[in-house]
Amino acid sequence: MRLALALPLCLSVFTFALDVTIVGDTNRDGTVDVTGDTDLHGRDTWTDRRGAIFLANIGDTNRRCSSNVTDARSLTLMLDNCNDASGNEQRNPKYLAPLRTLPIQGLSDKAVGSVRVTDEAAAEKVRIFHSRGQEWAYVSPDYVFASVYLRNGLELGIDARDIRRPGKWDGRVTIEIQVRDGNEEAKDKVALRVAPIITHHHGQPVKQIIAIKTSIPYHQVFADDLTYITTAAGINKPPVIATTREGNIWAQDQFEAAYTSMPGPNSSSIVLEVMVVAALERQGSGPIVKQLLSDSVGAVRHHKLVRVDDNWIKQTIEPTGNLETIPPYTHNGRSYPAGRVIFGSKSGFKPLFPSLMEAQETQSPVEVDVTWLRVGHVDEFMQFLPSRSRRGWIVAVTDPIATLTLFKKAQQDGHGNTKALSRPGLDTDPPTCIPNSTIDDVLRFPGFETIQKFSARNIAKAIDVLKRETGITDAEILRVPGLYYDKIWSCDDSGKSKLKARDDIDASTMPAEPQIPDIIKAAGGTTMAQLDTRAEDDVPDEDYWKYEEGVVALYPAAINGVVLNNPTYLAPKQWGPVINGRDILKERVTAAYKLAGFDALYIDDYFTGHVKGGDVHCLTNTIRETSGKWWQGDA
Repeated sequence: MRLALALPLCLSVFTFALDVTIVGDTNRDGTVDVTGDTDLHGRDTWTDRRGAIFLANIGDTNRRCSSNVTDARSLTLMLDNCNDASGNEQRNPKYLAPLRTLPIQGLSDKAVGSVRVTDEAAAEKVRIFHSRGQEWAYVSPDYVFASVYLRNGLELGIDARDIRRPGKWDGRVTIEIQVRDGNEEAKDKVALRVAPIITHHHGQPVKQIIAIKTSIPYHQVFADDLTYITTAAGINKPPVIATTREGNIWAQDQFEAAYTSMPGPNSSSIVLEVMVVAALERQGSGPIVKQLLSDSVGAVRHHKLVRVDDNWIKQTIEPTGNLETIPPYTHNGRSYPAGRVIFGSKSGFKPLFPSLMEAQETQSPVEVDVTWLRVGHVDEFMQFLPSRSRRGWIVAVTDPIATLTLFKKAQQDGHGNTKALSRPGLDTDPPTCIPNSTIDDVLRFPGFETIQKFSARNIAKAIDVLKRETGITDAEILRVPGLYYDKIWSCDDSGKSKLKARDDIDASTMPAEPQIPDIIKAAGGTTMAQLDTRAEDDVPDEDYWKYEEGVVALYPAAINGVVLNNPTYLAPKQWGPVINGRDILKERVTAAYKLAGFDALYIDDYFTGHVKGGDVHCLTNTIRETSGKWWQGDA
């Protein structure tokens, strides 16, 4: 009798209790641990230090989407609606993040399982797939996992349809699995977050240069020179030279090169390159975006757009030439392992893209005022250079006062009658003249010295912002030659120099076909109407209202170049005054970059870009290495 009572008690010890466990790469080592416990602790909570990461799978395999791009409207439709993650087909499984469930023993043949995203808003942004042999099956809300799969453990993959967006989705998602077997039920969950979009900084080596050309001969010359120079600088991939019939050759303004990445096996990184396309409703970006999109390159854009009938200031500050990246640093107890983006605001207007970058919660934007500039982009006066210093980088800025002093010294030394612009005429030039002003003439330009002081004061304000935000010191600032003026340096048919308003430049300096818009009109601007946006006590000096629409670089802007490898710096040819056989501007520019450890190379962009308001940096873009792991504090 006693034995009979004991038997049910013994059997109850071995009664099957249903349990299910879902695991992601919570410790971020690139694999999901289903035999140990390294990914178990804290898997249901995502933090900056721990939690599984997945990617927005927004490439364009086989150019399925980009092949349909023909104009600005079709580009917008593609960016909003078409990529590898549109629909429910898995086109690019290399960008799936792994999820696993532990094998469940003792299940009956009637046991079933299901997987869901717990948050309804996040569910619209996420796709889950089930690996079944050679195929990835989309896991819809009514998808049922049979007992045979649950016994062996599920192999799942997850990707996102979109990136983190301001006010819409912060990229967080919780995946829940539920298993039922008869009257028993078990649940478990794992937390993930979509990886941020991160912009490149100049400390990352260049992989490839991007540029755009038209059928105009000097555009082809620039493209050929760029190919030769970048190859000589040790960049193995040949430049991507897109051809446009629309005339917008400003590659830097059309997208910001970025990437998104997650841990891969064997300490690797799985990287998708991303173009952050300028949020402008205008033609121009189509050809270059179309050419670059692939299974390993995606594109995104702010869902809001600056319209063609919007304020012209909004249009000119929205291009991505107005976005640069401060390299990684730590200051006042805060660390920025991927650096920070920096942008310019103008007359109180801010571009849209900083809010998109803010939503990534990785490269907190820094704002500087660019109201003083005609175009209004930070790359007109500032850049960041890698260095062997403790910080790892320095900031370079234009120094108009030192350059003014250089010209005055040349005049005092008896060279006032020397031609100020030494560029010769070339067979491939457009049918226009080159100004024959002398140094004396330039120094007599109306308000010339005042404008240099005005520019210097505004540059100093931006430096103050950088000092406050990054902790840089004066010893970490490289001063680069450059001059500014509020009118275009042009000439009449006889070659006599004259100064023209920026709006007058198109018809006088460029051939009729194809029409090349200056850097402002390329962004959609049609009117340079003056705006009374500053209070009287904010006016820098009594001459401000004479050039309130802003200043532009008088000579090709040395600061507006490209940081290459080796280390090499590609600057626009200066065409400064030649005294005793030496271009005094080029000599000073070369010496400045040599101080920073860079060998300066030069390329002629006088007609290709300079007379239209931009130089080498504006005319190009760069794809850089992405070996760092942002999730480890190393980007």
